[in-house]
Amino acid sequence: MLQQTQVTTVIPFFHRFLARFPTIEQLAAASEHEVLQHWEGLGYYRRARHLHQAAQRIVQEFDGQFPHQYEHASTLPGVGRYTVGAVLSQAFDQRLPIVDANVARVLCRLFAWRQPLESKATQAWLWQTAEELLPTKHVGDFNQALMELGQTICTVGTPSCLLCPWRDQCEGRAQGLQTTLPIRQARQPVTQAHERAILLWKGPRVLLCQRQPTATRWANMWEFPTASIQADTPILENVAEQCQQQTGYHVGDVVSEASITYGITRFQVTLQLVRGHCTGGRGHRRCYQKLVWVKPEELVAYPLSVPQRRVAGRLG
Repeated sequence: MLQQTQVTTVIPFFHRFLARFPTIEQLAAASEHEVLQHWEGLGYYRRARHLHQAAQRIVQEFDGQFPHQYEHASTLPGVGRYTVGAVLSQAFDQRLPIVDANVARVLCRLFAWRQPLESKATQAWLWQTAEELLPTKHVGDFNQALMELGQTICTVGTPSCLLCPWRDQCEGRAQGLQTTLPIRQARQPVTQAHERAILLWKGPRVLLCQRQPTATRWANMWEFPTASIQADTPILENVAEQCQQQTGYHVGDVVSEASITYGITRFQVTLQLVRGHCTGGRGHRRCYQKLVWVKPEELVAYPLSVPQRRVAGRLG
C-alpha cells in the first residue's frame, strides 16, 4: 500500500483491509472482486491484484509463510527489489538494502551525487551505496531510520540540516547543494485528454460494465460505459454509436451532464457525462467482460476507480 501512496492516506485503508483479511489464507481465499473493493480509493489497482496473487502463491507453495529466501520472495507477483528488501530486512533482519524516494534523496545529498536521479547510473549507485552502508545487525531498524530521516529531516523543500545526525558528514551541505540535490530530469508536460461516460438507465437501474482483465488501466474494475473522444467533439455527438458499440444497447433522450476532471500519470482528463434511457438492443461483451443493471444504492458493492466513483456520486 505504501508503494506510490503516502502514509497518511494509507493508514485507514490498511486497518480496514486487515480487518477483512487478517491472514494470508483469508486473503488468498477471497475473490479478486472483493479484494479490489477493499482497495478502492488507493489507486494503482494492479498492486491489489498482485497482492492477491502473491497471497495465493504463498499459501500454495510456501505453506502460508512469506519465504525467507531472496530468490523465492522475488518471484512473487508485484514483489520487486524494494519490497523484498523491506520485508526480509525488517521482518527477518537480513542484510538487504531499501531504496525509496526518501532514501535516494538522503544519499544523493550525503555524497553530493550530481547525476540525474532517474538515470540507470544513479539507480545502480543508489542500491550499491545503500548496501555498503548497512550494519551487520539491526538492519531493518537502520533501513527504517534512513527512510524516516528523508521523510522528516532531509525533506524535499528545505531540509532541516541542523537536526540531521549526518550534518557534519554531508557533502551536499558542505557544498551548499542540499536544496538542489537530487538532480531531477525535466518532467514530461501534462497531456490533456477527453473521455465521455454514458449513464444509461433502464427504469430505476443504471448500466455498469466490468473492464477487461487485459485493460491497461483499471483492469477488472467496473465503470459506466466510457470511451476516449477528441477534444473538439460535441458532447452529444455519436453517443448512440458509442453506446451500441460498447454495450449493444440503444440509447435515447440523451442529455448532457456536468463534467469532472481527474489526473492520472501525465494526463489531465476531462470526463464528460451524458444521461439517457435504454430504448432496446441486446447487450454484448465485445468491449467489456460483464454488463449489469444496478440500482444506485447497489453500486457500493462494485469496485470503481476514483473518477467513476465520483460519477456514481452524482446519480442522486
